[in-house]
Amino acid sequence: MIHHRRQLLIPLAIALLFLSVIAIASENTLHHPLKSNPQRENILSYDQRNPIVITHDDNFTGAGFTGLGTIDQPYVLENVEITNDSSYGIEIRNTRAYFEIRNSLIQGDTSTVGEGIYLSNVTNAFFENCTITMKNTGILLQNTNDTTLVGMNLGYRMNSGVLLDASHQCNISHSTFELIYGTSINTDDDSTNMTVEYCSFSKLGIGGGLGRGIYVQANWTVLTHNTIQNATQGIRITSWAFNCEVENNTVYNCREYGMYLVGKQGELDNHTIANNSIFCNGQDGIYALDMANSLFHNNTIHHNGGSGLYLLGNEEAKFNTMTNNTVFNNTLHGIWLYVNMDGNDIYYNRLGWNLGDDGRDDTSLSRENNWDDGVSMGNEWEGWTGNPHNISGAGGDVDQYGVSLTDSMDPQITDPGNVTFKEGTMGNVLNVPYYDEFPSLYAVWRNDTMIQSGNCCLAVITVDLDGLGAGMYNLTFGVMDCTGNANAIEVWIEVLDATPPTIDSPPDRDLEIGSGEEWLNWSPRDDNPDSFILFVDDTPMNSGPWDGGDIPVPLQDTEGMALGPYNVTVFVNDTAGNWNSDTVIVTLVDTTPPTIGSPSDVLYEMTTTGHWINWTAFDYVPDSYVLSRNDTTIDSGDWLGGQLNFSIDGLAEGFYNYTLYINDTSGHWVRDEVDVTVEVNMPGIAGPPDAQLEAFYDSIILEWECTDNEPDYFLMYRNGTLVDEGEWTSGTNITEFFAYRDPGIYNYTLWVNDTQGYTTVDLVWITFEDTIVPAVSSEGDFVYEFGETGNWINWTTWEKYNDTFVVYRNGTEYATGWYASENRGGMSSIEGNVTINVDGLTVGVHNFTVVVYDESGNTGTDTVLVTVGDSNPPLIEGPADFGFELGSTGNSVRWNCSDLMPDHYDVYENGSFAYTHSWDGSDILYDVDTLGLGLHNVTIVLFDVTDNTATDSVWITVEDTTDPTVSFPADIQYEGGSIGHEITWNPQDLSPLDYEITRNRTLVKSGSWNASAETITINVDGLDPGVYEYEILVHDQSGNYATDEVLVTVVDTTAPIITPADDIVYTEGETGNVLSWECDDLYPLTFSIARDDFVIRSGMWNGELIEENVDGLSVGNYNYTLMLMDSSGNWAFDYVWVNVTSPATTTTTTTTTTTTTTTTTTTTSTSTTTTTTTTTTTPPAFDPLIVGIIASVIGIVIVLVLIIKVKKQ
Repeated sequence: MIHHRRQLLIPLAIALLFLSVIAIASENTLHHPLKSNPQRENILSYDQRNPIVITHDDNFTGAGFTGLGTIDQPYVLENVEITNDSSYGIEIRNTRAYFEIRNSLIQGDTSTVGEGIYLSNVTNAFFENCTITMKNTGILLQNTNDTTLVGMNLGYRMNSGVLLDASHQCNISHSTFELIYGTSINTDDDSTNMTVEYCSFSKLGIGGGLGRGIYVQANWTVLTHNTIQNATQGIRITSWAFNCEVENNTVYNCREYGMYLVGKQGELDNHTIANNSIFCNGQDGIYALDMANSLFHNNTIHHNGGSGLYLLGNEEAKFNTMTNNTVFNNTLHGIWLYVNMDGNDIYYNRLGWNLGDDGRDDTSLSRENNWDDGVSMGNEWEGWTGNPHNISGAGGDVDQYGVSLTDSMDPQITDPGNVTFKEGTMGNVLNVPYYDEFPSLYAVWRNDTMIQSGNCCLAVITVDLDGLGAGMYNLTFGVMDCTGNANAIEVWIEVLDATPPTIDSPPDRDLEIGSGEEWLNWSPRDDNPDSFILFVDDTPMNSGPWDGGDIPVPLQDTEGMALGPYNVTVFVNDTAGNWNSDTVIVTLVDTTPPTIGSPSDVLYEMTTTGHWINWTAFDYVPDSYVLSRNDTTIDSGDWLGGQLNFSIDGLAEGFYNYTLYINDTSGHWVRDEVDVTVEVNMPGIAGPPDAQLEAFYDSIILEWECTDNEPDYFLMYRNGTLVDEGEWTSGTNITEFFAYRDPGIYNYTLWVNDTQGYTTVDLVWITFEDTIVPAVSSEGDFVYEFGETGNWINWTTWEKYNDTFVVYRNGTEYATGWYASENRGGMSSIEGNVTINVDGLTVGVHNFTVVVYDESGNTGTDTVLVTVGDSNPPLIEGPADFGFELGSTGNSVRWNCSDLMPDHYDVYENGSFAYTHSWDGSDILYDVDTLGLGLHNVTIVLFDVTDNTATDSVWITVEDTTDPTVSFPADIQYEGGSIGHEITWNPQDLSPLDYEITRNRTLVKSGSWNASAETITINVDGLDPGVYEYEILVHDQSGNYATDEVLVTVVDTTAPIITPADDIVYTEGETGNVLSWECDDLYPLTFSIARDDFVIRSGMWNGELIEENVDGLSVGNYNYTLMLMDSSGNWAFDYVWVNVTSPATTTTTTTTTTTTTTTTTTTTSTSTTTTTTTTTTTPPAFDPLIVGIIASVIGIVIVLVLIIKVKKQ
């Protein structure tokens, strides 16, 4: 029968890497939970005490103990600390009182001398939660009984933990032994009945010491539920110890042996080594020398540097039993018998994947070890090919009933979940538990780089995460078992940045008020920047994301800000929540005096009005002003920073000096002087008003009417340039023609003088503005077909002061440029053109609006609507009809398609909508792998944006010419009458239909199957012994089929069960004496009854009660033997003694010896005399010849029954 190899989940490269790992014991820490400890008290402080010595029950109270010393009220001492460098910490001798010492500390000071606790000739001692360090021996018990140690902590620079010398009934539990050079617990051969349970031992023998966990020389020692790691030897039992129980312990990572057991030659050791886990030790898991009559049961032993279980010794090393052990992946052999081992039983074990032999027997040929139970069961072997299974080695033994050891299950790895922690923190450890019956190797990758690998010693992979830098890490955990099954999981580790951002410290600085925008720049840095917040005097002013670069901060005073210091602080944060800050003191200062204008000196004619001095002044922090005239203060007050205006009307003729002082709040000041001359009879001017004209088109005549009694000369300026001058006549206007100017502002200033030297000035402002908007026109709206070219819009423009244009399409800027840029010389307007191409527009109506600007910002607009139409359907070219095989891949329909305005397409399968997708105008490929069996119509409908459509259909035939596949379950053999036996097939096909199951060509089950992942199961319980051929036939919908056959062998190896009948004693002549046997068997066949070696009755047996009447026998002893045989040839017998006595004789017979007591009684009128004679005889042997005859008769009947059954089938 063909079995397909399972595919690994982990890539082959990983598996190869696993295979290359050397099997070295791991140093990882065990993470199996222990049974819960008694609660340790949290002692905040101890009572300092000197060493304690007690030599009598009366000494306890004087030594500070409380209580009465009884079992209900023991003496109690607790919470004390004893530190000394000599002899004992606590010494107690010759006491029988009950006492307890709890929660105390006993230690050496500078050396390791003496014992922490010494008991001699003591009973009823109890110690709990005490710590003993830096002593030669922690606890020494001599001739001491009934001692309990619970929750103790012993270790650190100690040679021994607990030492028993001729002491008994010592119970040690829930205690810790660590950093002990020699042996943690040691007994001599005069001690007995020690129990050690739920204790942990680690880091033993550091520095080259013995480093033993538990060293046993005491009889009846019990070691259970202890954990021993990192020792030289875990458990050592010497030849002086008998009847020890070592169960449920875990021993690993020892430098030599997990357990080292030595028996005593010529004696029975009677040890039980059961339910222990022993792995990853440097040499053998269990080394047993000269062991006899001991049981090794249900131990798990793997990954050890030598053999798993190694037994060797002399001729007396025999009668050991090794059952139900699981021994795999050891460096040498699994179970190894060596030298003169004899009479050992090895069966029901699971042995595999050891680098040497899974089982090896190197005893001499004259020795006999049994590698099966002699009935029907042997061991499970990796690499088993059939029976008899040869055992390697010189012994030449075989396993007659071996079976194959297989493992098809992938390791199970528990996902611990993703992990987040902060960079630089300690104690970050990731534990990943896993489970497999036969784990082999593991590996851990970080970001695709292997960081850890080794043997699967523990049920957890531990990875130290400390020291990782900030970032994301992918950890992949892979586990492979001995058969190559593998599994892997991924865990993401996020290490948060713990380093705060760095930030510089710009120096404090002054900011000149009104100086404009200045910049304050910080240069913080971080690998994972996030955001910043800016504060000014504790008020948040700005915040936002920070990209890790500089943070520039603009500094600018705002209106109303007071001079003085401001606290400017920036906080920067990274993505891990780390932050940093810096503060700069920015002082707003004023070092600039106010500014002040210098008005022109003033000349006016006395008695005229409207004369002012207007000072334009400015400062950011104005304060006050003082005005003086001819050095005399005439005005003062607050200055708000604006213009200061003072009237100078009403002055008498003369000369006046006006001086203005202005001050700011910083104490700066400035001044300006204006001279005012007041005269009489100055020339008079009546000038034209200011005017506003249209640029280029308008003109104006300016006229001034000037009067004076003695006119002299005039000067006329335009924008500061002299344009006219001459003598003037009072009453005759002075004129100026001004016309056709480009846009601008023009100033005419007229000075007139008289012969007395007086001057009058008049100013006129003439503004030429362009208020005429540009003219623009087009040829009107138009339409074109989508895809056509050569489409243009042409606008004609007229404008004197042409400038730029902007074209908008549907409100979005489309084009810009200049228009009509020719020389404008003398032209009243210029014709121009704005031309744009509008090819390539999408279908629809498009609004094109041109805006033309002149130099003055006047605008003219015009709009043209361009309509783009699309009346052409998409183009499509489809393939020819075709077919393909059901389940094949890469089958698709390709349509060659095109359109200028594609939109989307719909696909219909057999008239039903199946799929829709947007379409960019390219060819369309449609996957049809998922079509079912049969003929299918696939139709595509193409749409463009104007809803023009095109369709094409393809006919596709899907055929199925592939036979189904079906799994090949292994043949089955089971014991008749047992249950839970079934055959499971896993058929697969893309179009499943039905199945039939036959047994010996007869239909026993049928039905439909409808999923590729379905299993078909038939129960094969309840069959009579024999061989049955089960065949499955699976069909698919196309008539393809597949078959598989499984042989089911039902065996019967169980002998009939007889409830023994009672022996019968009756007096000759009595009646109603019947032998009655209750018998049972699943397949009963025949029976026979023999009396004194002769068959007296036989026949067919159906499992009923069998009775035999034994009345009518003469006086004597009769042996009745019942022999049963079932249809498989199994037989059983029972014999019964029937003693028939005479009325005066009583005979009593047992099954092992016969005692006949004859009592003779003589009765007279005066007395009775009784004489008793007892003789002992051996019962008659059961004649093998009779057994052979009965077996022959039954055998003939069995042959007949089998012939009948075969014919029926």
